Amino acid sequence: MYQKRKQLVPECVNLTYKQLKNHAHKWLPNSCSYKLLFEGKDLPDWHHLNTGSTEEMHKQKKSAKHFAISEYELDVDEYLEDFIIKIDN
Repeated sequence: MYQKRKQLVPECVNLTYKQLKNHAHKWLPNSCSYKLLFEGKDLPDWHHLNTGSTEEMHKQKKSAKHFAISEYELDVDEYLEDFIIKIDN
């Protein structure tokens, strides 16, 4: 998925360290992994970059895979609010 992010999300931006150093990080959302790492901050526990592997995060049960479902699997008009939860970082 990550390798195909530009195909899946055309507006996704490929950033370089030079771009971040030249203030590109200022317009990124505070939750952006690139911004967090550039600013020397920790990533959320569930982020696959902590281990370098999404499969490892699934094994450690730190991913959303064990408690979340896709919005495509339910009638969002009827049930969406029943499935919204808050996740603390």
